Amino acid sequence: MTYPAVPLTAMNMLTLPQARERLGKTEPMGGVTFAAGDTGIRVRYDKGWGDGELTDPAAAWITVPELDQAYQMTFQAARQLGSTCRVPEDLQTSWSTEVQQHALTWFLHEGLGDRKLQLFVSGAGEGPDGDEVPLVVAQTRGSVQPFSNLVLLDTVLDRIAAKFSVAAAGAAMVDYKFEHDLAHTGVRVVVPHAQQVITGTGEADDAWCLGIEFTNSCIGLKPTTVCGYVFRYICTNGARDLANRPRPFSRRGTSPPDAYAWMAEQVDEVFESLDGIFGHIQGLTDVAVVPDVATVLRDLFKQFGIPKARALAVIETMADTGGDITMYDLWNAVTVAANMAGLKRRSVDQLLAAGGHIIHAVGARCTGQLRHGCRRMLPAGWTEPDYDTGAED
Repeated sequence: MTYPAVPLTAMNMLTLPQARERLGKTEPMGGVTFAAGDTGIRVRYDKGWGDGELTDPAAAWITVPELDQAYQMTFQAARQLGSTCRVPEDLQTSWSTEVQQHALTWFLHEGLGDRKLQLFVSGAGEGPDGDEVPLVVAQTRGSVQPFSNLVLLDTVLDRIAAKFSVAAAGAAMVDYKFEHDLAHTGVRVVVPHAQQVITGTGEADDAWCLGIEFTNSCIGLKPTTVCGYVFRYICTNGARDLANRPRPFSRRGTSPPDAYAWMAEQVDEVFESLDGIFGHIQGLTDVAVVPDVATVLRDLFKQFGIPKARALAVIETMADTGGDITMYDLWNAVTVAANMAGLKRRSVDQLLAAGGHIIHAVGARCTGQLRHGCRRMLPAGWTEPDYDTGAED
């Protein structure tokens, strides 16, 4: 096994303790439920309630007689409560606090009927009079059960240990392209022990390794997913293997233990699907792109909805590539754009997904020899139609 000279820690990778610390900031959460329709429910919004960060305690409170308790809300929780009461997020901070308070009061008393609502509580806040009250970090529908990101991470590491070794799991790191808040978590676990050096790239010790990406929403706003991930040490490129991605986990009629068992099973299957992916990556170095660079890039940008700013970054990288351009060069130009600082999650996901598509679609290009050949990269799952050779054009 060959390891590159550049240590992962020098490239801002997260260690497992660092990842656990960040994930642990939203755990544990306790949920309390109540029914709308009680005219004793009170909300209070003071001026400047939306001025802080999403996770900051806000000048917003809710008192629920059914729970016999007043609660302070974070900005995110207060905004979610407003959305539950059918008030658009932009409008909530645009009109006066008096109007916001009046609108939510009417919905909580009458407009929502007796709908069950849930408050996720973590830590202590401060009441309007300065007394200590529970802090609400999220508001959801009453049926949501939170899935622990820490347990999901440990489940992935357990399956890495089973697949490779305990040492491999202990040496795993987390890609710095890491997202985490109450609404969305995206973690890409990199396994340095499962790597291979790709030759013919113009770089010495051009090592790639396997990994697992999982996404989750603590408050159930989005499904829990898992897919394969490959990572390049030299420039921290990554690609999501969506070609063999399992279906997202359904929360309907399930419990957190069901989710953790599902994650363990799917990680095992994902690693099986990654068998041979290094061969596909190596194969990219043998496929010339010139003179079709513009055609291939234009088609890729269209397929994945990559915005113009990101597309220009890819094109600039390609312009700096000397010599004979291969699909490996194009692939790296696409995925390295995902490392740009300040990118939103959607842009990162698009670029990493495009990289994963290239791995599997490198051979699925119209060569110009097919009937009506256009030399474009063909869509995933494309098969050549059965042409009627006797038909007229």
